[in-house]
Amino acid sequence: MSSKRIPHETGEAEMPLHARLHQLRLGWSRIKPGPRDLERPRLLPTEGPPAGLGDEQVGLLAELVDYLDQVTELLNSLVEQNRKLSQWNQNLAHLSNTDGLTGLYNRRHFLQLLEKEVTKARRRGSSLCLIMADLDHFKRTNDLLGHQAGDQALQQLAEWLRQGVREVDSVGRYGGEEFIMLLVDCTLPDALRVAEKLRRKVWEESFHLSLPGLEGFTVSLGVAALKGGMQPRDLIAAADRALYRAKDKGRNRVEAADE
Repeated sequence: MSSKRIPHETGEAEMPLHARLHQLRLGWSRIKPGPRDLERPRLLPTEGPPAGLGDEQVGLLAELVDYLDQVTELLNSLVEQNRKLSQWNQNLAHLSNTDGLTGLYNRRHFLQLLEKEVTKARRRGSSLCLIMADLDHFKRTNDLLGHQAGDQALQQLAEWLRQGVREVDSVGRYGGEEFIMLLVDCTLPDALRVAEKLRRKVWEESFHLSLPGLEGFTVSLGVAALKGGMQPRDLIAAADRALYRAKDKGRNRVEAADE
């Protein structure tokens, strides 16, 4: 089937309609796109319609451009709404995974991370350690200074714990005044050094807090290493026993889990 041809007003050789439309698309411009706009087809003439198209055809093309503009605006709106929705989903995921007071991982999310890291450590044959930390005499702090002061102490301790581990490690609030740290590719001797450094940091720097009544609080820590056959709950239990041994021995100290 041959293409329909429209006579050229200047008397030049006839040009197929699809070729004329292609010429129109290349040579016409209605609105310059903004920096965030999708690319618009350039259809409207800058110096009048090209020869060979009647008024009715030009009108139809103008309507087409208006329609394409509306579609473009709709697409731009959908792109922006999709960006906002993605950001909202990220914020929601962050809120669902973190503790509202300290900004650390909450217990549920931390346990999920622990499951993954235990599986990974077994597959690679790498070391993995867990540290449980508990703010000493926290009930007394709450009773004497009030819950607001207690919250400030927890927030400050959480920040010191976060600063005291590597980016690849994880820190969470296990519950109340108890925190938990997961150290990947870390042996027990190294984890004990990390725990001791944290204990000393809390003891020394808490004396310089600008929070009345909170000067000089301490933390006790228990450390355990992953062993063959251990489940995540077993690793937590081992670190927890070491923590309570540190409490029984006078607090403000680090203890390792039983071999």
